[in-house]
Amino acid sequence: MSNLVLQGPSVSTTATCTTHIPVVEKVLDRILEAMEKAGWEWDGTLNTVDDFYRETKNYDWWDLTPRRKNARKIYVMYIYTI
Repeated sequence: MSNLVLQGPSVSTTATCTTHIPVVEKVLDRILEAMEKAGWEWDGTLNTVDDFYRETKNYDWWDLTPRRKNARKIYVMYIYTI
């Protein structure tokens, strides 16, 4: 019995999607100020804010989600892979 190995061209199945997520503007401003003080550069996406939270445990991150209908919110891009 022989071992038969079939190989074909490799195909990438990773795709990225972009969505816009509502956040409370004044909370985002506080986070961006903290990021600047810590030497982080914001790329305009929530991905950078997520990375900053994971590294520093900045608790303003928890307040980003609007809880009140009348909260001033803005929509920030979030990029993810599928």
